[in-house]
Amino acid sequence: MNHLLTSGRISFKMLRYFEAAASYEHLGRAAESLNISKSALSGQIKDLEQALEFPLFNRHNNRITLTEAGRLMKVEAGQMLEQMSQALDRVIQAGKSEQQTLNIGIVSSALWHRLFELLGQFRKQYPTLLINFVELAPNEQRKALIDRSIDIGFSRSGDVHKMLPFQAKIAFKDFLCAAVPANHVLANESELSLSQLKDLDMVQFDHHRSGTAELIHQKCLKQGFRPRVRYKAVEPQTMMAFVSAGQAISIVPQCFSSQPWKQVVFIPLKEKIPADLCVVYDQQKQGGVLASLVKLIDDLQAKPEVAS
Repeated sequence: MNHLLTSGRISFKMLRYFEAAASYEHLGRAAESLNISKSALSGQIKDLEQALEFPLFNRHNNRITLTEAGRLMKVEAGQMLEQMSQALDRVIQAGKSEQQTLNIGIVSSALWHRLFELLGQFRKQYPTLLINFVELAPNEQRKALIDRSIDIGFSRSGDVHKMLPFQAKIAFKDFLCAAVPANHVLANESELSLSQLKDLDMVQFDHHRSGTAELIHQKCLKQGFRPRVRYKAVEPQTMMAFVSAGQAISIVPQCFSSQPWKQVVFIPLKEKIPADLCVVYDQQKQGGVLASLVKLIDDLQAKPEVAS
């Protein structure tokens, strides 16, 4: 290892600060992105240049530009920081595997699939595994995956396009259906089309928290009408309470029908709109316990009679 690193004259903090300054080519904006003062950033860069014994930037009043050596340093520093980040990710993943801990983010309705059955099979491979569940909206799951407070998430297929750059796979297939009060005029129908719901009051999830709500909205628009969403809910129990009380109908995943809601009838939709429950994870950080769980989900998807 270079003596400038081993002696402590150059630190990873210096490299991180330099990379920010090199990216913005403006000390003020770079300092703001790092949440430090401009003078602290300038001091770190000067210390780095003194250790290297040559300048990395040309100074032009408030603006800075990279020297030839600075441009090379930007590439090399970026690679070093990325390699260090990946190395730490591998160590963290190995440590979690040793501790046999798996932190799972879930949407409320995830437990209405056979998720516990899936995890029961998984525990046969890892009998001492400690599983922590955290109930999170899809956007919250993405943030938690980024900061590594969860290892894996379970969200609806309507939300996975918002989960990039994370990988998503179907864990349990599902479709949307209509939930109507038991005394409703449509309650005895064996199947409904979206167009039959156009003049009815609806209760749906807030589209800011649920991609499925936005999907339903778009499907209704394609049928030539705007859904009459009178009430917005955060929790499934709230939505079903409105339906049970005869205040509105709703469009929900079929897994809702597995729960004993009073005075609610669930009717399939002719449109067959997917509402799959998907597993979401960071493919680059996949290893150990996490890799085994993803493989089990893949294996079960190859056997629909078990995974459905």
